[in-house]
Amino acid sequence: MSRWSREWTRWAAIALTIAGGCGTTQLVDTWMQPGAQGAELSRIAIIYMSPSDTSRRVAEDAAVSALAKKLKGAQVASSYRILSANEMSNKDVIGRKLESAGFDGALIMRPAGVSHRVVSDPGAFYPTFTGYWGWAYPMAYEPGYLRTETIVRLDTRLYSLKEDRLLWAGVSNTTDPSSINRLVQDVARSVAKALAKNDLVAGLGSGAAPLASVTR
Repeated sequence: MSRWSREWTRWAAIALTIAGGCGTTQLVDTWMQPGAQGAELSRIAIIYMSPSDTSRRVAEDAAVSALAKKLKGAQVASSYRILSANEMSNKDVIGRKLESAGFDGALIMRPAGVSHRVVSDPGAFYPTFTGYWGWAYPMAYEPGYLRTETIVRLDTRLYSLKEDRLLWAGVSNTTDPSSINRLVQDVARSVAKALAKNDLVAGLGSGAAPLASVTR
């Protein structure tokens, strides 16, 4: 197991309780399959990859909540309601159960790294030497002048289950998330904007059964 994997597992086990986290999220890289615009997937399963079933459940529910608010009319559901932890390693079972439950898409979120960086307040613009010195000197010689930021990277991908094809992929960086719930919600909101912009999801027709009725 790599260093970041060990670190992520340990961090997830304590629910990502980072004091004073602000949860700033940015999509740093995105890709879309040529011709995928307008795919309008209507039923999407949210799958969060984690060795912790508790973290998976918390994360999937957080993503569903954020996506439902941003993607009006689209139906999304947590995969843990259909797929047990023991079934996650069997791709054939996963595909069969998602298809039988009526899903035409899957949004997969995977922790892709945890890193740290030491930073300081960049400060305001001071046009004079004395002005800058008066601000910077007390700051630089006080305890806590430098602080460590934690950056969590998530890899998010949207697949068409009917075509077994990747439609969209994005990598996000979140700085100092306060919890796994907040982390995934922030990422999901950013992802939702990209999906909506390219018409990759759509609402259901009036004759479709609601996902809330789908159980194991």
